[in-house]
Amino acid sequence: MGYLPLFLNVQDALCLVVGGGQTAHRKAAMLLEAGARVVAVSLQFNEAFAEMQRQFSGALELRVGPYQSGELSHYRLVFAATDNSALNQTVAEDARRANLWVNVVDEPALCSALCGAVLQRGTLQAAFSTGGACPTLSVAMRDELAAQNPEWVGTFATVLGSLRAWLLERCPQMAQRKRILYQLSSPAIRNRHQGLEAEVLLPLLQAEAEKLLQECSKPTPNT
Repeated sequence: MGYLPLFLNVQDALCLVVGGGQTAHRKAAMLLEAGARVVAVSLQFNEAFAEMQRQFSGALELRVGPYQSGELSHYRLVFAATDNSALNQTVAEDARRANLWVNVVDEPALCSALCGAVLQRGTLQAAFSTGGACPTLSVAMRDELAAQNPEWVGTFATVLGSLRAWLLERCPQMAQRKRILYQLSSPAIRNRHQGLEAEVLLPLLQAEAEKLLQECSKPTPNT
């Protein structure tokens, strides 16, 4: 089965999590941190859910009781995260009938959506997946990349986003802007400025961009 790597905007989207244990908690937390609204259904919830409900006030609804098949069309995304394989399959079948993306824990054959091993540095995200074949490899690759990219990379990503907006006013040619931003994203530039705070980093990158703009504006010599 082929999968399309895709990042979804779930801001304010209503999502369903079936389950009340550690795995369900992890899935619900992932959705809430991405800005989604979550309904979680389970016969019982572990204590971590109560704390998460306090943390994400108004965004998490806990429904104590059995999952009941029914109309799911008002949800955008569904997670089946129980230790009951028959129940997980029921949730998956209901989601498919409602044309919803569904993730079933440890059952890639039932999934229409998979969660990769995610590395996040500020606004920069990377996700690894093996299509369900070997999730531990995805985790190992994620951890390898994490060791190579400290938390500061998130600061660099944020500043580069601000610089992109600044550059839009100075360079109307899209191809030229992309080339400059690509050069500013290089390991050499990142290593040169590593660890700097955003307010210090931004003017330095602006100076780098000004140099690149000047180089682009130089006439090409005749050959």
